[in-house]
Amino acid sequence: MASKLKPREVVEWYTADQAAKYTNVSRAMVNYLCRAELVVPTARSPQKRRGRGTLRCYSFGDLLALRLVAKLCMAGVSPLRLKSGLLSLRKYHPEITLTHLPASHVATDGKYIYLRNGNDALERIVDG
Repeated sequence: MASKLKPREVVEWYTADQAAKYTNVSRAMVNYLCRAELVVPTARSPQKRRGRGTLRCYSFGDLLALRLVAKLCMAGVSPLRLKSGLLSLRKYHPEITLTHLPASHVATDGKYIYLRNGNDALERIVDG
């Protein structure tokens, strides 16, 4: 006799508390990264308003971006340096965002951030 499995509920967005829990980033850091506009929640909120007290809704891609930023911060990259690096990167590669990185790996030496492309070439984010 086969048991019937209940289908999983599809989660379209995560609260800031859930984002912190699933990415092992503190809630304070999640809030800081949002205020610094480094990782801005992109999921649609069930609330139609904006501003103070509004629920932040993070997508799965946002959670991946939070984990990436957390790992880079643990490797010694400051969030402000990361933000300026991403802004510089978008000058040369406007298609790249935190939730869409076409490179296979992001690496750092603690000072600079590099993208490793498919041909194993490293490209420094700030100036290529």
